[in-house]
Amino acid sequence: MDTGYIVAFEDTLNYNVEMLGGLSFKSLKTSIFGGEGLVCRFSGQGKLWIQTRHLGSLINFLHAFRPVQSN
Repeated sequence: MDTGYIVAFEDTLNYNVEMLGGLSFKSLKTSIFGGEGLVCRFSGQGKLWIQTRHLGSLINFLHAFRPVQSN
């Protein structure tokens, strides 16, 4: 699971944060110059809540609906 989509999870789940595709020069370069390249691998029994939009995209979407003060 891309770390940017995780909202919450139950403490009954185990997880590891890993570099996507393992640690290599290419994945390190990608994480520096592009995407973050981090994923969470979950195992066990429990609930995982995710969002369908990346946090930046969600903020941009909600920005149009924010309350504005008129003069």
